[in-house]
Amino acid sequence: MGWRDWFKSAPPAPPENDPRLGPLIWVAEEDGWCGSFNGFHFILEHESGSHAPEALKTYAVATLQDRDSLLAALAEAIATAPAPLEPFHEEMRELRYEALHFSLGPRGRGIFATLGPGRDYRCWRIEFNERKCKGIGFDS
Repeated sequence: MGWRDWFKSAPPAPPENDPRLGPLIWVAEEDGWCGSFNGFHFILEHESGSHAPEALKTYAVATLQDRDSLLAALAEAIATAPAPLEPFHEEMRELRYEALHFSLGPRGRGIFATLGPGRDYRCWRIEFNERKCKGIGFDS
């Protein structure tokens, strides 16, 4: 092994076909396994190209299967948005899920959901602890 080998990236993890979630592809830029299920694009965040933990897959399946709850959580987050977001209410009514990022952390299971389409460089998101929505906001 020479010094040039230090700069070579690791070979990509081979795609995985999960019996519940379907095809999963490792995307290094997302640090996770990406797929689509029940009309939602999702990412199982994981720090290495190894297989996503079963607990994370189970959490994702249970959440993604309940499409109505996910859509209701987004509608409620928009309806109960804090007062400083009132000028953006028309834009918020157009928001849809772009990707749901599932993770397991020291504080438990969570979801960081990106929303779109945003206007004027606003990157909208909602966050969940377990299945409870913590609210809506944006970065610009």
